[in-house]
Amino acid sequence: MEEKDIGIYENVIEYISLELSKALKKIPNKYKANIEEIRLRSSFPLNIYSMNKDFFVTKEGFITRDKDKGMVVNRKDIMKTFQLISNYSIYAFEEEIKNGFITLKGGHRVGITGKVLYGANGVENIKNISSLNIRIAREKIGVSNKLLKYIIDYPDSIYNTLIISPPQCGKTTILRDLIRNLSSGLDILNNKGFKIGVI
Repeated sequence: MEEKDIGIYENVIEYISLELSKALKKIPNKYKANIEEIRLRSSFPLNIYSMNKDFFVTKEGFITRDKDKGMVVNRKDIMKTFQLISNYSIYAFEEEIKNGFITLKGGHRVGITGKVLYGANGVENIKNISSLNIRIAREKIGVSNKLLKYIIDYPDSIYNTLIISPPQCGKTTILRDLIRNLSSGLDILNNKGFKIGVI
């Protein structure tokens, strides 16, 4: 599992500016395998959340709890990372940007902070981007197994279901596993799969 998680991490840091990704590539594997977020804030040290703690990354790729030793992220790093995330086509992601995040291949989400421009129809754009928060998605097969009996209306339908929790408690992870379970069919469903649409 650790090798797969490290591979996911290494795919994600390809979207990060060269200077920052050089440091992120050097961090120890135990942090790579458990990383949940990479936080880039202009004029602040490079920050990761791994193993249920915040850490800072030095230019040499060392992990520290001392923010004064962390590699400082600059505006150029933010803009280069934003270009990589949007594949140099910000307009292609305009609607997602209005919602405050971009979803990367693999389901990873990048939260965007900047100056919000409002119009008659609400948020029109975000400019002067000052921070990016990259949340790494990880597949957890089987986490929804215990929920299935509560959401299946036997024999052949699903109850309307709302999944609620604070941030970073696994809503998306559970939802993905539910979709996998419900669409592929399980013993609990007599191996019948449901047709599932994701919007």
